[in-house]
Amino acid sequence: MKKTQVKKTKKPEPGTISSAPAPAVSSVALQWAHLLVALLAVLIYSNTLNHDFTVDDGTVMQNNTIVKKGVSAIPEIFSSRYRAGFWDRKENLYRPLSLVMFAAEWQITGGKPWLGHAVNVVMYALICMLVLLLFRKLLEKHHPLIPLFAALLFTVHPLHTEVVANIKSRDELLCLLFSLLSMISALKYVDRKKVLWMALSALCFLLALLSKENAIAMMVIIPLLLWFFTDENIKGLIFPAAMLAAVTGIYLFIRASVLQGLEDQTELQIINNSMLGAEGFTRFMMAVYLLGKYLWMHLLPHQLSFDYSFNTIKPEVASSPFAWLSLLVHAGLVVYALMGLKNKNPLAFCILFYFGSLALVSNVLFLIEATFAERFVFMPSLGFCLAIGILVSRISKLNQKEKNPFPIRSKPILSSVLIIILVLFSFKTISRNFDWKNNLTLLARDVKTCPESARIRYAYGSAILFEQAIPEKNKEKRNRLLDEAIVQLEKGVSILSTYADAFYHLGLAYKEKGDAAKAVKAFEAAKRSKTWTAADFYVSSGLAYGSANRYTEAIKDLHRATELATPTGEMYNNLGMFHTEAGNTDSARYFLEKAITLNPESPGVHYNLGNAFAKAGNFTAAIKHYADAITIDSLYEDAYNNTGNSYAAMKDFNNALKNYMKVYELNPQNQKVINNIAVTYYMLGDTANARRFMEMIKK
Repeated sequence: MKKTQVKKTKKPEPGTISSAPAPAVSSVALQWAHLLVALLAVLIYSNTLNHDFTVDDGTVMQNNTIVKKGVSAIPEIFSSRYRAGFWDRKENLYRPLSLVMFAAEWQITGGKPWLGHAVNVVMYALICMLVLLLFRKLLEKHHPLIPLFAALLFTVHPLHTEVVANIKSRDELLCLLFSLLSMISALKYVDRKKVLWMALSALCFLLALLSKENAIAMMVIIPLLLWFFTDENIKGLIFPAAMLAAVTGIYLFIRASVLQGLEDQTELQIINNSMLGAEGFTRFMMAVYLLGKYLWMHLLPHQLSFDYSFNTIKPEVASSPFAWLSLLVHAGLVVYALMGLKNKNPLAFCILFYFGSLALVSNVLFLIEATFAERFVFMPSLGFCLAIGILVSRISKLNQKEKNPFPIRSKPILSSVLIIILVLFSFKTISRNFDWKNNLTLLARDVKTCPESARIRYAYGSAILFEQAIPEKNKEKRNRLLDEAIVQLEKGVSILSTYADAFYHLGLAYKEKGDAAKAVKAFEAAKRSKTWTAADFYVSSGLAYGSANRYTEAIKDLHRATELATPTGEMYNNLGMFHTEAGNTDSARYFLEKAITLNPESPGVHYNLGNAFAKAGNFTAAIKHYADAITIDSLYEDAYNNTGNSYAAMKDFNNALKNYMKVYELNPQNQKVINNIAVTYYMLGDTANARRFMEMIKK
């Protein structure tokens, strides 16, 4: 009998995708898997739908003058810098797609945040479905549970909360969405050899670049993807790489046209990036420390914060054991990835994807405007989750032995561990979302997480000041809130003594509290640390000087305000008021008359002009302008009182008494007018009434 030769199956080389066939899964089950991922994404982020605007939302939407024009601003958006509608800084950012969406949403809702949050959640659900689709394609020879778990891990990972819960991070969502579409289309091109798929990949790549700059990593990542997960050789990668390079060239041309060159014009500030305070090897090791922190937070996403700026990450971390451990780990990962290039080790791709998508924001190659941020690892986490899936597959041997699509009974320990991880991460994500409810809830939480962050202290103090203290009508509660704001702002400037913006708001808080001396001190510190070009700053500073009876400085700052912005009636009114106090009655009348021209219905301006004439000794003119103020506001106590003072100065005590009594009728507790009434009765010889009113004066 002739023996049949049995061919030996070649054992997969270490690090390669197993050739063992995956268990068959019905198309219905696959559809349910995608639906599961999408529903889970919506479920865990549903508690963000009623959230308010937070932190940087104001710069790109809430307070952005271009975006608030609505869809009519779309051409302007495509020809402007990222935050051109918020400030005049020459930042090196060009991200028009998210701004176009914001403009449309603003026009639809009239400035309500609900639509922005809803769009973010829906986009995130779509991204998670695409992640599963990509992972299934890359891990098609693995057990189907592996890509599903990796996609679910991505979906529930708490590091993504900033991106989804913060409307501003639409740029991150768009960037990854189009990057995923570009990768999937490139894989389709290799499968079907139709140029249309590569053209679609190139188009999606361009849209990703117009969403956020770090998509440029896809120019290298996509060819690597095709190398690792298809049978394409180097020659076959030339066309896809050329298409992506051409798109990059088009994008750089557009970007250079809008930003007036490719050179980075952004002025880095230490408040944004603590690494500016370090140099050489110390700066490098700080960056390595941060790489370790990113990796650790993927494994243990606890104590999250929207801000890690100065002085959260200090130069001392460069010499810490963690920094050296991070150096060894990352060096090992780089070596492992390079060694896996030849045999197409999928873990090597995960590492290269992670590093490639993180490189531009890692502060290793060059410094950027931020020290560290959770949103920076939104795209890199794709590589991390894929790697975890592959490691689970290798450790569990699911790809080689298990035939059950859902091996809960056959592998209870593995199943339990995976479920526990997903549940814990889901609860952490849901819990963190609550912190993003509004500025105050977020800042109150994160000031505890990062107490040494000057920016969080400044932002929290400012939020208390503007959102709570200033609108508060109850004086006692208002002062308590002002004290809370002052504590946070004082801490902010103690962390960074050159923090001009924090000094500015500290000055405002002290001014509102009525502490003119400390307000002036804060404003002067703000001036030493920054050249101010905002008229509002000089108005506030001028008012503080005036309250401190430093009229020369008050007048100087208010004049500066009129040079920086179109003068308002209020500016002229304040100038006239302080010129009056300084004894410059001619200048006072000049500015107050200009104020009346702009604000003829303002009783306070007429009142101040009356004071200017009274100061000059022209009581008849003063009485006329007090009368104008009273005509506009018949309850104006000070106008009646000063009318009485003017009549008294003219020895017309009867008319003086008549006006004082009007104040008394309006406010029987007015101690100043009670005193004036008593004195006037004495002047009229009515000692009985004089004594009666003198007895009303509180000792």
